Amino acid sequence: MNNFNKIVEEICIEKGINCTFLSKDWLIILEKDGKRRFITGYKFDINRCGASLLSDDKFSTYTYLNNQNIPVVSEKIIYSSSNKNAFAKDANSIEVVKDYFEKYNNNIVIKQNKGTCGNGIEHITDMDTLEEVYERMSRRYYSVCLSPYYDIENEYRVIMVDSNPRLMYKKMKPVVIGNGKDDIKTLLCNFNPKFFENKEIKENRVLAENEVYQYDWKHNLCKGAKVSMDIDEEIRKIIQDLAIRTANTIGLRFESVDIIKTYNNEYYVMEVNSGVMMDNFIDQVENGYEISKNIYKEVIDKMMEE
Repeated sequence: MNNFNKIVEEICIEKGINCTFLSKDWLIILEKDGKRRFITGYKFDINRCGASLLSDDKFSTYTYLNNQNIPVVSEKIIYSSSNKNAFAKDANSIEVVKDYFEKYNNNIVIKQNKGTCGNGIEHITDMDTLEEVYERMSRRYYSVCLSPYYDIENEYRVIMVDSNPRLMYKKMKPVVIGNGKDDIKTLLCNFNPKFFENKEIKENRVLAENEVYQYDWKHNLCKGAKVSMDIDEEIRKIIQDLAIRTANTIGLRFESVDIIKTYNNEYYVMEVNSGVMMDNFIDQVENGYEISKNIYKEVIDKMMEE
């Protein structure tokens, strides 16, 4: 049983809630006093369906937040050639993609429109790779999104309950600096031991003094990034205010809001998640289990009160 399911089970025992796990533990049924509520994956039966579906769609999230004058990472949707809805297909889509690529100085990100955990995302800087990646992704996904590449200094996650920030942390991408003695594997294990201790590093060599090695350009914890609770108070306030505006605008009651800060000191909402996963946070933070349990407990209390 993973940490999430263990936490839900513990909360249910403490609250006298009957808890049933079905569909290989993907579906959890909570029952008490004639009330029945559901947790599907990491999605709690407290959010409105429409708001949840909106947040799961990167392009919809962009268009809506942009319409509400909230700074958000720009997205352009391209419907794949395999899309069965004729009205939705983009004619000459590869030409549209190429034009977009050139518009943003041959430096873009291409991603699946409804992906999670950093999967199905590629940073593209040359035309040959663009054509190959787009062709592959358009065959695999119903739609893909294009974004300019943002030069991100840091990425932050804010977990919200009824528009109140309950947890904020910084995600530091897996980058290490050589000291002339240690190999890449050793340095990465020092950076994030639990993630890298069993990872095979193909090019495991000693890094020269001050040589920079980037394991992954993304900030996903499941890709090796590290949690940091060290956030400047001024930045914390900016991030918190933007997360509250976003939560109020979309109307989700329980969500995580990912916000980036660029090297140009600009802040943008990158994505909103209606399913709140804290597994990797638990693994990295000493009291992460209790922090996460308290948040989930608050949400379950609200969910069962309705």
